Amino acid sequence: YVLKPKGQSPYVKVLDLNSFELDGMIYQYVRLKNMERYGISNNGIIFNFDDGRVLTQWIDDFGFYNAYVYSGKDKWKCKTHRLVYHNWVCPVLASQFVVFKDGDKSNIHYSNLETATKEQFWNLDSQMTRLQKRLSVMKSMSIPRSKVGLQEV
Repeated sequence: YVLKPKGQSPYVKVLDLNSFELDGMIYQYVRLKNMERYGISNNGIIFNFDDGRVLTQWIDDFGFYNAYVYSGKDKWKCKTHRLVYHNWVCPVLASQFVVFKDGDKSNIHYSNLETATKEQFWNLDSQMTRLQKRLSVMKSMSIPRSKVGLQEV
């Protein structure tokens, strides 16, 4: 639950110091470091403490979720997965990459994130690209489902 649905922005109900409710589900959160007006769940839902509004997120051309957060009059574009890792695991240096263990960029839970060096990142990225190409070739070569089924032998 990351992208804003059409229409009105959803709102959270803060239950206690570390949990909130959204659409009948209860999530754990922490306050963003250095931006205390925002909370972030362990799977990337960002909300504003001032009014309880969930921040709108979008997917960029590279498949990463992004959001704008404000500090005073400054507006910051942030990668959601980096915010999750920074606030739930440990601070991230600008030179570090935060990568997805399973390669799924929509799985932003902190347990699916880890840091990597530039070399590790590019190696992992090329491995995932090769795997995706192999899977698409295998799909194109597969037998149509209509011909596969229970057949008497």
